[in-house]
Amino acid sequence: MNKKTLFPVAVVAVAGVFALEGCQNMTLSGTSALATTCDQTNCHITVYVTPAGGLRVDKDPLAITKRNINVQWDIDQDTSGDYKFADTDGIRFASDPSGQFNCNVTGNGKKFLCAAKNTVPGDYKYSIKLIGPNTITLDPTIKNQG
Repeated sequence: MNKKTLFPVAVVAVAGVFALEGCQNMTLSGTSALATTCDQTNCHITVYVTPAGGLRVDKDPLAITKRNINVQWDIDQDTSGDYKFADTDGIRFASDPSGQFNCNVTGNGKKFLCAAKNTVPGDYKYSIKLIGPNTITLDPTIKNQG
């Protein structure tokens, strides 16, 4: 190959590398596969109501590295309208056999607080349930890193 034909091939190869690099942290659903780490005593997750009527959170998954911390979910006031956390199951862990999370609704239904022991490592799927004009749910994850 001469220099004239080699240059376009090199440009295409470099562009392909950048395109693949941008995808390395994405899952099929379009959310980041990397966890946001919380190494504080109080961790906050913001819950947003999307224009399409669904939910999203700003940290999914959330990796907890300290023991005996509080995780607080706050409903974003700019997007939530009349939505509130459901009283008994606004945050519900799919499986928590060792009692890692003790949770309750607070803040007139706009906040949900869980005391997290973080003594048993593992991925803890949980559901968020908001009630209002409709009932809407989302199923994110907390990664206990004990």
